[in-house]
Amino acid sequence: MAELPRLGPFELGQCIGRGGMGKVFRGVHATTGVAVAVKVILGNADRDARRNFHREVQAQAGLAHPGVVYLFDYGMVDEQTARTSGGELEAGSPYVVMELADRGSVSDHMPFGSWQDVRQVLAQVLEALAFAHAREVIHRDLKPENFLVFVTDTGERRVRLADFGLAHALGHGLERNEHSLTQLSGTRSYMAPEQFRGAWRTYGPWTDLYALGCVAWHLVCGKPPYDGSSLVAIAKKHFDGQVPPIQPLFTIPEGVEEWICTAMAADPRDRFQRAANAIDALPLALGIAERTNGQPGGEPGAETLMLKTSPVFKTLAQWPLESDAQAALADDSFALARTQEGGANRAAPTRSPPGHRHRRYPRPPLPAQWQTVQHTHLPGALIDAGLSLFGLREIPFVARATARDRIWSALHDVTERGELRVVLVAGEAGVGKSRLVDWMATRAHEVGAAELLKAVHSGAGGGPTEGFAGLVKRAFHAWKLSRSPLYDELLERLEPLDDEDSFREIDARALTELVHPSQDESSEIEGPRYRFTSAHQKYALIRRLLMRFARHRVPLLWLDDLHHSTEGLELVAFLLSLPKENRPAVLILGTLRADVLAENEELAQHVAGLVDHEHCQRIDLGAIDASDHRELIELMLPLCPELADILAERTEGNPLFAHQLLSYWINAQSVTLGEQGLRVGDGQSLALPDDVHELWMARIDRYLERFPRDEAQLIEEAIELAAALGREVDRDEWQALSAQDGRALPVGVDDALLKRGLAVRTASGWAFAHGLLVDSVERRARQAGRWQRHHRCCAQMLEARYPDHLKQTAQRRAGHWIEADELERALDPLLEASRHWFERGEKTQRKQTLRLHRELLDRLGRDRLAPQRLENDLNTSAVLFYDGKSEEVFACVEGVLSGGQQIGDVLLTLRAHERLASFLAAKGHAERAQREIQSALDLAIAAGDEYWQAKVMYRQGWMWFHVGELQKADQCLDRATALFHKVASLYDELQSDAWRGWVQLSREQYQQAAETFEAVLEQTREQGFRALASHCLNGLGDIARFKGDFIEARRFYEQVRQIDLELADTYAICRRRHGDEPRPGRARAG
Repeated sequence: MAELPRLGPFELGQCIGRGGMGKVFRGVHATTGVAVAVKVILGNADRDARRNFHREVQAQAGLAHPGVVYLFDYGMVDEQTARTSGGELEAGSPYVVMELADRGSVSDHMPFGSWQDVRQVLAQVLEALAFAHAREVIHRDLKPENFLVFVTDTGERRVRLADFGLAHALGHGLERNEHSLTQLSGTRSYMAPEQFRGAWRTYGPWTDLYALGCVAWHLVCGKPPYDGSSLVAIAKKHFDGQVPPIQPLFTIPEGVEEWICTAMAADPRDRFQRAANAIDALPLALGIAERTNGQPGGEPGAETLMLKTSPVFKTLAQWPLESDAQAALADDSFALARTQEGGANRAAPTRSPPGHRHRRYPRPPLPAQWQTVQHTHLPGALIDAGLSLFGLREIPFVARATARDRIWSALHDVTERGELRVVLVAGEAGVGKSRLVDWMATRAHEVGAAELLKAVHSGAGGGPTEGFAGLVKRAFHAWKLSRSPLYDELLERLEPLDDEDSFREIDARALTELVHPSQDESSEIEGPRYRFTSAHQKYALIRRLLMRFARHRVPLLWLDDLHHSTEGLELVAFLLSLPKENRPAVLILGTLRADVLAENEELAQHVAGLVDHEHCQRIDLGAIDASDHRELIELMLPLCPELADILAERTEGNPLFAHQLLSYWINAQSVTLGEQGLRVGDGQSLALPDDVHELWMARIDRYLERFPRDEAQLIEEAIELAAALGREVDRDEWQALSAQDGRALPVGVDDALLKRGLAVRTASGWAFAHGLLVDSVERRARQAGRWQRHHRCCAQMLEARYPDHLKQTAQRRAGHWIEADELERALDPLLEASRHWFERGEKTQRKQTLRLHRELLDRLGRDRLAPQRLENDLNTSAVLFYDGKSEEVFACVEGVLSGGQQIGDVLLTLRAHERLASFLAAKGHAERAQREIQSALDLAIAAGDEYWQAKVMYRQGWMWFHVGELQKADQCLDRATALFHKVASLYDELQSDAWRGWVQLSREQYQQAAETFEAVLEQTREQGFRALASHCLNGLGDIARFKGDFIEARRFYEQVRQIDLELADTYAICRRRHGDEPRPGRARAG
């Protein structure tokens, strides 16, 4: 073979491993003499092999931990190198340079001779898994061949994880399509049952822990736990869950077999749920020192606590040396494509048989502090290599000790006292608010203390990945599940609230509705239905979801960019307002833009009101000080002092600016390698943008320079279209948007942004790296005169893409029309959104939408008699009524009534009469209310509008009932029910019929009333009309009570209480507790 050339600063040596898709060479770093392994993917490798290789680099480069093989460099073989390689290398082949395992793999040292040796391997692997899992990376191919053995500078043996080619990113979608996820990938002797099924939605830390249990069985017994002549035979043994009895090669302490059987449980919920649980339960042996804090891992981005040095290291030191063995590509892995019926990922159920009780493991003790001892087990970055990996590395986290202390203390309060705690982190854009929360959440996950639930928000009106819907999708990996499959998934996987859990099925319905809102009850939809009638109903649902997660560990609810979320702020207020015993044990961390608070007095007051609560605190972040900023810069990459000074001076304590500017210099090749680290390149001048906005645009321009002008223009506009959608970009919407704009989506744009650190992958697409980047792209598009056109395309795309869900997208469409400066076209969607919020009981959202609608009317110069202004006034009257502003209410409605009559709008006029009648009746003005409702009915009949005839008759019947005119009430309600049925308004029909039941009950027609209530109740169960169900059940309870059947009455009332708790209807609970139920006024004959 010809002498192999250098790959950058690395000299290649002999080939030490080869497989069907690649080769591994021994190499050496020319400057330092550090031995390395170089893995090269061959030119004939198929697309899947290249994708796996790219995924391996993405996953592994971000895991800087002493238990994970360190990557030094990454690149592509160039033409010159290929020509001089004697055919060993091909141009365009990707390669990665990593640590060389100088002692082979664990498989090379088998069989083991003691439990101490096995335990040391397991403990070190578990530490690495805790670190990886906290960063949402699941390895999926754990086996002895992937546990590499190294000797540290101190002579200790260290096991490190390798080969992340099958890694699965739980929250960031490294997988580009569902098909790759449903492939059966792994090593058959160690694969978890859910991997055989391709049930990727159920992957989690427990998937790797199953494989590690199989490895432990192998290390203890000298062979894998399951064998067979075929894949099917082996898979069946994994599915059966009958772990073979342990036949150890050496003496093992008590508890080892139980530990292995727990890790290898067929049902994921019976396994250890976190690496921290497994470490905590791992049996000790004579001569093994206790852990220093009982926890895996260390600081995210830093090194972690190890088990104290013990005789195990001496034992490992006696293992025979392995020559060049280890870096060879494993050939025991396989991937069999699994055909899915209908193309959907509907895996076989993993639930245990009915009646089975899943194991509960005590939470590992929470460390007293978030800090950990630093160690030196990580190799240092090579001074002239690794620039291509810079954007994939985890950014070091420095300073913020006080803020971290306060958040960790709050986590202790939740853990130890079982109480709710809220921490709001405020600061200017770019100071590191989200970075702080992300670091704390990662650290808490790593030590097994918390379960992260995240809701993101933006000012774009609520895309498909935002808010509570996005939270549910992230928590259950529910991407691309339609209603019925989502309901099945939730019903299968929701943790029980208690032994009975009467809310389980209804919560699965409600969460499904939260993710996939139904258009209306008359439309055909897939899966079970549910109707929200108040915001508190939704917040109570989220409370129960948090309580379900709290069964295992503390839920850490991250509400990012909370200033954009009315529902997020109201959820926090709702939870804090509950009695202490009803608050969930959860830590809520919210981020807030200080500049937005300063500009929005109402928002600032709302936040101040939250902070006034004893269990809510606010942390204000500013720029980090000069010494901490310099430490951050020195940790990112080795820099010569002069370059470090320039970077520190220009970025002035802003970590985001510092990282982005260094990335830009690297990509622009403005810096080169020097003896002391990176320095300014010869003949180069450093670009020194004034702020991060200018910097980001420079980085995008640098990327666009690679393309011809026309192509660069298309790419730039594709990025701008993405920014118009918001910070999180749903790939399907982005593609549809490009088509709406009359062009195909350029290939590879998101990958390019990801590689440059300008984007991060998400399960449904990708997200801009920071909200300020979206602002920067917007600024550029506005300057170019394209921003309005982009938003026009967004609004049109939403109309075309979701024709059956116009109510649900109305707020988003209105926002895009406003940004497009087409205010007229925003008016109707805003009213549509107002009706949507009204139907769901979202009073605050409705108020804000109507306020925005009025502002647009003012900007358009519409006078008081404009139909849309009168419509706004009519809707606003209801908001004023709920706010208790009676005088304003009557003035508002009477103004609409007068205006409607002046412009001859019959429908508007009759609605104003109906609204005025309702308000008058509520205030006790029954006689005048009857005159107004009759006027409304006359107009509805004259107009031939059967829906409004029904609506008015229903209101009239309700009013007659409350003044004791039961016969008149019954006649009105009977007619209203029939008309609602005729016009297919099911909810109104059932509501009217339910009030007929109350009329019949009040007339002591108990049998008729019971039949009416039962008929309505049957429909409410099917449709998910829970408030209406409570209404009917309460009537049935009263009937039983009046008949003297108190046991039956109590049964009905208990169901009512459960529903009222579900709806968080504290008023109804209090009212019923005091016997104040719907009753007619003094009944008159009839």
